[in-house]
Amino acid sequence: MDKTKLKKTRKDFKNNVSCAVLTKNEIPQGIVTERDLSSKVIVLNKRPSELAATEIMVSPITMASSRTPVDEIASS
Repeated sequence: MDKTKLKKTRKDFKNNVSCAVLTKNEIPQGIVTERDLSSKVIVLNKRPSELAATEIMVSPITMASSRTPVDEIASS
C-alpha cells in the first residue's frame, strides 16, 4: 500500500466518503477513516503526501456481515 493509494483515499474523503478499506489482492488489509487521516498526520507531523497508507491504517480489521449483532462486533 503506497502513497498513491493514500492520495486516492484523500480524494475519496473530499467526495464525502468517510472511510476506505485498503486491500491487497482483493483481501482487506486495513481501513483508513477521516479521523485516522487527520489525527495521525498531525501526530506524525507530516504532510499526507509523505505518508504511505500502511503508516496510518488500522489493521487488523474485524469483518462482519450486515446481520451481525452490534454487541458482537463491539466485543471483538
